[in-house]
Amino acid sequence: MLSFSIYSLIIYGILGAIIYHYIPQKYRGMFLSVFSILVCTVWMRGAVTCLIFAISVGIACSKLMDRCINPGRRKWILGAGISILIFNLLCHKLLYSYFVGNKTYEGNSFVSFVMPLGLSYYSFKIISYLIDRYIGKITNATFWGFVSYVSLFTQIASGPISRYEEVDVNSSIDVEPKLVYEAVYRLTKGLFYKMAIVDRW
Repeated sequence: MLSFSIYSLIIYGILGAIIYHYIPQKYRGMFLSVFSILVCTVWMRGAVTCLIFAISVGIACSKLMDRCINPGRRKWILGAGISILIFNLLCHKLLYSYFVGNKTYEGNSFVSFVMPLGLSYYSFKIISYLIDRYIGKITNATFWGFVSYVSLFTQIASGPISRYEEVDVNSSIDVEPKLVYEAVYRLTKGLFYKMAIVDRW
C-alpha cells in the first residue's frame, strides 16, 4: 500500500494546484514559496530549518555576485557559497551519523528538528542555481521566484534536480484543460500500477 506521506503529497499537490490556478500571476511565486515551506514543515518537519538556511545562503551569494563587477571576486563569492552549503551538508550528515550510531536520536526532539530529510537535495539545487547565475544563464530571477524554485515540494518526491528556468514562476504559463486531464490520467494510471502490480509483488 502507498504510505501516508505519498497520499498527503498528492492531496497537497492537488490543493496547491487549485489555489495556484485561481490567484493572480504576481502572487504565484509568493504563494508557492509559502505553501511549499508549510508542506515541508508538516511533511518533513526538521527540513525547514536547513531549507531556510540554504535559501539564505543562496540569496546572499546571488546578491553579492550581482553587485560585484570584478570576475575574480565573483568567483570567490561563488566558491564561498558552494563551500558553505557543502560544509553545512557534511556537518549535518556527520551529526546525524553520530546520533544514529549511538542510538541517542530516538525521542530526541533536537535531532528531529535539526536533521532534515532531503538536505543534500536542497544544497545541490542551490549550488546548481548559483553556478547558472554565475555564468549568466539566469538573469531575471526574483526573490520569490528563487524561494519557490528551491522549496517546491513536488520535486522532492520525484526528482531530479531541475533548472531554474524550468520552474520559473515569473514566466506566464497558461494551463489548458487538456493538459490538466492528461496529468490526472497519468497520475491515476501510475497509482493503479503501483497498487495493482508493484505492491502485490
